[in-house]
Amino acid sequence: MSKVCPVCNELTMITFNCSKCGNIMVDKGRVQEYMDPYGPQMPIDDRENYCLHLFQCLKCKNMERKRIEKVKI
Repeated sequence: MSKVCPVCNELTMITFNCSKCGNIMVDKGRVQEYMDPYGPQMPIDDRENYCLHLFQCLKCKNMERKRIEKVKI
C-alpha cells in the first residue's frame, strides 16, 4: 500500500479557520509549487508522512502552511 495526500488526490476537502480573523481558509496547493518557477513540474517529495499545503483566508488574505497527513490507499 502506498500513502498519498488526500487533498492533492481529491479524496477529501479540508478547511481551516484563519488564526488572525477566524474566517475560512481555502487550499492554494502544495508549498513546493511556490518554491520556484518550475515547482509544479517537479516530482512530489514523498519522504515524509505528510504533504505541506498553503491555505489562504478568504477574508483577510492571511496565508498559512498546514501539514496534511497522508493516507494509505
